[in-house]
Amino acid sequence: MKKLVREVIKDYENEECYPKIFVKYFVLNIPSIINILSNFRGCTDEDLRKGYTVESYLSMIAERIKELKKLKMEFENSLWA
Repeated sequence: MKKLVREVIKDYENEECYPKIFVKYFVLNIPSIINILSNFRGCTDEDLRKGYTVESYLSMIAERIKELKKLKMEFENSLWA
């Protein structure tokens, strides 16, 4: 997904605007996903069976949040380029 987003940003770098659906993704969807992920407090028994510990699961979630925030920042910075 990150690669696709970066390709769209690159494709539109010389344009004045992005498609509405692309803007909506950054304005509504990414913040919603970050909010959902931020509310995870532990992992399920299934996740534990997959080899996660509570700490490693929460660390993985934190890393995904960090990646989403970085992607959102890349989009925001592209608006001023």
